[in-house]
Amino acid sequence: SGGRVTLYPNQPNNLRDAPTTSGQKIGEIPPGGEFRVIDGPVCNDGYAWYRVDYQGTIGWTAESGDGDYWLEPWEID
Repeated sequence: SGGRVTLYPNQPNNLRDAPTTSGQKIGEIPPGGEFRVIDGPVCNDGYAWYRVDYQGTIGWTAESGDGDYWLEPWEID
């Protein structure tokens, strides 16, 4: 399955090496960026995390926190 980073707010989502805010930042997914979901969700640090493949970089990105959602389901080729 796939997803993309929402366009609101107009900010990138961090890509981390572990599903936690203390995980090392290994990249970013820009607004509108599409990715493949590999695993998840994993709840940690008040966020729901998904393991994703974004342009060959595999890491964890947060879906939501404090009632805000930054990812949305998206069909990708």
